[in-house]
Amino acid sequence: MKTYTIHNTNNPTQMTIKADSPEEASFTAMKNMGYVIEEKKGRKTPLEYYWQRHPRYKGMKLGFSNYSFQQNSCFTNCLAYLADKDPKEVHDILKKAGAYNGAMIISDKAAKALGLDLLKGNSWIPGRTTDINYMPEFTSIKEVILSGFQHFVIRLVDKDGNRSIFDPWTGKELPINHYQFISYRLFKVK
Repeated sequence: MKTYTIHNTNNPTQMTIKADSPEEASFTAMKNMGYVIEEKKGRKTPLEYYWQRHPRYKGMKLGFSNYSFQQNSCFTNCLAYLADKDPKEVHDILKKAGAYNGAMIISDKAAKALGLDLLKGNSWIPGRTTDINYMPEFTSIKEVILSGFQHFVIRLVDKDGNRSIFDPWTGKELPINHYQFISYRLFKVK
């Protein structure tokens, strides 16, 4: 067990935490700062864990590009959420699998590397509509517009059928129509 000093970039606070890893220290710090731990697909993980601007990613390059993880890892973080893995671990898996074209993710290669099923966002598949509202076994990664640029978020549906999104840029759950919708990719955990 080591001692970690955690700095909050949003205000001038810091705390010292004893933990086995930086990730565990970060997780504990988020809990101590009041983040809610939500039950998602049988696991307890705060959505903020998939925040692409988390300090642990500072300086990390995305895929085979010069873009930073903090700038452009929204799709990677959405896939990490689905795979129930650390975003850096998912990044390394995707690089090894050749699922990056520069900073862009090749969805079918990413799905295969992470053990996910991919149903591409076509409007129609023979014998089955791909209306995301009627396919609860699939999770939608929505392509949206953020400040004029391409961005990806995860569509969340609670036990009562209420829909929202998790936004890796803000690290928060937001209303379903917070951003202009472009398209979606449907993934299913095997």
